[in-house]
Amino acid sequence: MIVSSLHKPSRFRRVAAAARRVIAADAGPHRCLQCGRDFMCPIEWDTVGEEHWLIHSRCGECGAWRSEVVTNAEAKRYDLLLARQSEVIARGLARIDRERMAAELDRFVAALDRDLIDATDFVR
Repeated sequence: MIVSSLHKPSRFRRVAAAARRVIAADAGPHRCLQCGRDFMCPIEWDTVGEEHWLIHSRCGECGAWRSEVVTNAEAKRYDLLLARQSEVIARGLARIDRERMAAELDRFVAALDRDLIDATDFVR
């Protein structure tokens, strides 16, 4: 029997998602219990006594919501992880911005070289 390759990816995705949910059960507040991705974004943090935090989070991948009480140590590790993830995002954004500006500069220089732009283009 020939199995269409169109059916394999969807079955694989279902199995992988199920495995991520099993693995994610004790993976910490950064990991989504629904899709298994580590895209949980804290929306609100509240103290619960002196030793715990109540964190309301939403998954950036699947949109699932989660409320979880964690210890101060877990909250600190989560905060450090979020800072590292934010730094990665900031570096990526800076790289994309530099690439965009370089492309705009190349187009501007090319327009100047072809005399497509002159001083009258900048008059108010």
